[in-house]
Amino acid sequence: MTPLCRVDGGFTVPKGPGTYGPGMAAAAVRRVAGLVVLAGALRLPFVGRPLSSDEAGFLMLARQWGHGRSLYGDYWVDRPPLLVLLFRVAALAGGEIPLRLLGAGAVMASVALAAVLGGQVAPRRSGPVMAAASALVLLDSPLLGGLLIDGELLAVPFVLAGLCSVLDRRWLLAGCCAMAAALVKQSLLDVFALAAAVLVWRLVRGSRRVAVRDGLVFAAGALATLGVVLAVAWAHGTTPAGVWDAVVVFRGEAGDVIATHASPATSHRARLLVLLWIGSGAPVLLGVTLLRKVGRSPHTDLPLGWLAGALLGWEALGVLLGGSYWPHYLVGTVPGTVFVLARALAGGASVRRYLAALAGCAVSLAATCTYVVVMGVPRPVGVPEVEGWLAAHAERGDTGVVAWGHAEILANVGLRSPYRELWSLPVRVRDPRLHELTRVLRGPHRPTWFITRGPGLASWGIDASTAQPVLDARYAEVERIGIWRIFHLV
Repeated sequence: MTPLCRVDGGFTVPKGPGTYGPGMAAAAVRRVAGLVVLAGALRLPFVGRPLSSDEAGFLMLARQWGHGRSLYGDYWVDRPPLLVLLFRVAALAGGEIPLRLLGAGAVMASVALAAVLGGQVAPRRSGPVMAAASALVLLDSPLLGGLLIDGELLAVPFVLAGLCSVLDRRWLLAGCCAMAAALVKQSLLDVFALAAAVLVWRLVRGSRRVAVRDGLVFAAGALATLGVVLAVAWAHGTTPAGVWDAVVVFRGEAGDVIATHASPATSHRARLLVLLWIGSGAPVLLGVTLLRKVGRSPHTDLPLGWLAGALLGWEALGVLLGGSYWPHYLVGTVPGTVFVLARALAGGASVRRYLAALAGCAVSLAATCTYVVVMGVPRPVGVPEVEGWLAAHAERGDTGVVAWGHAEILANVGLRSPYRELWSLPVRVRDPRLHELTRVLRGPHRPTWFITRGPGLASWGIDASTAQPVLDARYAEVERIGIWRIFHLV
């Protein structure tokens, strides 16, 4: 954890009692290593938990990814290809357990990289350890959706590696990490934001030639990564135009649909998101920096306060632009929170105050993890019962469709879907009048089973007037489980 000593990058060798000596560096490494192991160990009790809707859908999609009728084989999703590739690795390795281990590895790598970032920004005794501890208590928190293996969690290691690379002026590596993060979760453009802020600062300070050179190297790394990932995706039948439509064009269309037709549940999730963020303790970590004026870091000429604000501001914007306000969106704010904490320590903020804030976060983490271990991971009402009923009655080769979303029902029972949409939002945006679903129900590959929540197909943003008569004519209701209705092909 030796601090950076690059004069051309603005870093200087720190002096005085806060500096690392050989013994202190070794002690910091041991503490960080312990935190990395703890971060992985805290996830072990949840290795066998049931798949969530997103996890199940991505695994279903990744298993069959190849040349097919849609963007990713026979299914479509508004996510970039590197995320699907990571899920494909987990699927080929066995599915559920490898996916959980992949998530644990991502968290452990993130904690280690947070320590590196802390050592760069605040090269004092507490910098790396405090940064690593902050990443641990936030990434493992069930309140922030950290137990869900989704794009945000898998992208965070690339984000932190990219932030470290920008500060260390390793621009080629920074560009690679920036693009890799965006190709896992398209909204996590943190490294691009930080790199742009640093390059603009260099231009303002008069280092134009250096800024232009660094920017070109950064762009080269990003474009090279993009080319490699798109080439792998193309080999699997996913075209660059299709990726653009899914990760860029679709998001704009989805925003319009949500703004126009969203149900009251969306605003309820937004309020819940704020409460979960408060309960995790993240605002306490950020609030400690406001208790006293933080001085300028003696270790770099970079405007760390401005950079931290730009980074956290982008992450907050990413949560808002997500539109649906799911808890796992908050995982994407962890790198910015760690950066703000490290910046405060670099400017002389009180370590004791941060230790107290971290203690509060640790209590929240322990309480929520204990609750989840004892009570189990909450699942949507009726879903386990529907899965059990289908598992007892479905036959080999059967297929199914769930209206709308809840791909975990199909995945856990082992049913494929002839309908390309496994998530509800793409249905509302791409097939709102259910014309495609109607063709599937009338076609030769119509599903054996059809599962709905409630009496019919109608929902917010969906016109079921065409598909509902076909469902009524060709399927018979065979079971009701709470609000769920199970139909079988006649």
